[in-house]
Parts: sequence; structure tokens; C-alpha cells
Amino acid sequence: MDRIILDSALLANFGGLSDPVEVCDESGKRIGYFTPVAALDHYRTAQPPISRDEIERRKRNLTGRPLRDILADLEKRA
Repeated sequence: MDRIILDSALLANFGGLSDPVEVCDESGKRIGYFTPVAALDHYRTAQPPISRDEIERRKRNLTGRPLRDILADLEKRA
């Protein structure tokens, strides 16, 4: 990943941020996004919307059809 070093004047604009922001040039054209390190803490503690037990249950209870069978049925309809 490339790195950009901010001078003190620019750092003053970014230093107090705690949420992601859109970065634009003087004309308003979007250049990219900046996500402060503090905003990443939310992702470090994120949990899946279902329990670990439910994930394991779903892994054991695989159902469905092979993709080749589905594609073959779709070919017949075309």
C-alpha cells in the first residue's frame, strides 16, 4: 500500500476525525475516502448476525442441487 505523509497543516484537518470521511479536491471532485484508525475499532469487535451454533448447524445441514444440474435445467429452458 502506498503512503502519504501529511504536513502539519493538512494533519490539522484529519487529526480529530473519528468517523470515515470523503476526500475531495477544491472543485468537489471525489478523490477517495479516509477512515481513521479509531473508526476501525467497530470492525474489530463486530460479530456475525447469527450464533456460532447456527453456523455449525447450517454447515452440517447442506441441501440443494449441484450447480451443473441447475445450469443444465436452465439450458433446457433457453
